[in-house]
Amino acid sequence: MGAKVTGTDISDEAIDIARGLAAELDLDAQFVQANLYDLPSVLDGQFDMVFTGYGTLSFLPDIDAWAKVATQYVKPGGTLTVVEIHPMLTLMGDVDGELRIARSLFQSRDVHHEMSSTYSDRIEDEVEVETHSIYGWRWSIEQVVNALINAGMTIERIREVPYDARQRLPLMVPDGDHNWRIPGDPIPLSFSCIARRA
Repeated sequence: MGAKVTGTDISDEAIDIARGLAAELDLDAQFVQANLYDLPSVLDGQFDMVFTGYGTLSFLPDIDAWAKVATQYVKPGGTLTVVEIHPMLTLMGDVDGELRIARSLFQSRDVHHEMSSTYSDRIEDEVEVETHSIYGWRWSIEQVVNALINAGMTIERIREVPYDARQRLPLMVPDGDHNWRIPGDPIPLSFSCIARRA
């Protein structure tokens, strides 16, 4: 008895790749292409667990609407799990090999960057990508937690850890366990939150 999985993404290409992998591996999974905020018009049902992973929240302009949509898909008694980049990491910069606060969490929550890489590139890969604009939003843990509470979820656990799944700053080093850390573990790099629906 295995899990029946439903995945969503705004990208047609990501959904096509996911469907291909599921077919290749003979997995019982469905994948739905939609803007998250439009998901209720194309996906019915509720699930035992809803998961939001690394980098998702920074692409969402309305954290309260995200929480409402995500909560409606959680069965009563089910959980919503968030594993995300810690807001502290998004404020930091690497200045001559030293960790420095480079921006404010409380000023200008919307973020615009000109990038010449993709979010999945590693720093050492030096992949050539045409420069493009990236727009995002910076959410505090308080905003994420309060959005879930206001949507009817009960927070069961919050955890902050000194590692991340990828190298986001040049001074980060591999830890031997498939994660990246800043030497000395001075700040949290990721957080998780588990919330339950009554």
